[in-house]
Amino acid sequence: MALVLIGALATTFASGSTLDALNLIRTQGCGGKPGVTMRLARDASLNEVALRMSSGAGLADAVAGAHFHARLSTSIAIAGAADERALARVITERFCTEVLNADFQRAGIWERGKDTWIVLATPFNVPLAKDAVAIRKRALELVNQARSKARTCGSVTFNAARPLTLDSALDKAALAHSIDMAEHGRMTHRGSDGSSVAERSKRAGYTWRKVGENVAAGSPAVDEVVRGWIGSPAHCANLMNPDFSQMGIAYAVNAVTEDGIYWTQVFATPR
Repeated sequence: MALVLIGALATTFASGSTLDALNLIRTQGCGGKPGVTMRLARDASLNEVALRMSSGAGLADAVAGAHFHARLSTSIAIAGAADERALARVITERFCTEVLNADFQRAGIWERGKDTWIVLATPFNVPLAKDAVAIRKRALELVNQARSKARTCGSVTFNAARPLTLDSALDKAALAHSIDMAEHGRMTHRGSDGSSVAERSKRAGYTWRKVGENVAAGSPAVDEVVRGWIGSPAHCANLMNPDFSQMGIAYAVNAVTEDGIYWTQVFATPR
């Protein structure tokens, strides 16, 4: 959180609410940066976050206390703004990067006298159960797109590899591990019972000759998850491994944990 102390400042911004000022800056751009099209919507839960911060709470504690599960959040505190035009001036000069971040969707504001607390956030929207089949197919599509071209994973270069096919037993193994991670609130390759991906795949009824696993947490978007795996050398190597012919993928949600959602991708070749 950044704190700026100011006196009365002249500005060309028209008067209006703090949210209006934020959205005007967001639309017009600032600091030589172009504006963004998505406007911020005021959120009652984020107003509570801002209120909690005005009493000294840190951002993370305030977000948790207001029961707002944020995928992304930041805060701005400005003390001593004479009016909303002065406030807009400071936001433009000091907090342009935060306000122009198109990933932020909602805002919370608390004002006390000449002091203002602003919270910008993106809510954590998890995939719906009805979307699971489409997500599974999308993951396979993205993985096979990646495998269709030669790629360097860290220091290792892989040739293009044959496309993978989905396997229900591997999906079952992936789901079991995702649920386990979600229940315990931690991302790990080792199951809470000490199991490995090899053991979990066998339990799911898959007789493998070679098996591997990628895990992820925190992102509810499958495209972002796969991009993250491609950008990580070890995960990328699994994804590009020509010895694998099948995959399974699943996710599990536990909104009370820090990451909220947990993904498992299992690669294998049958015996």
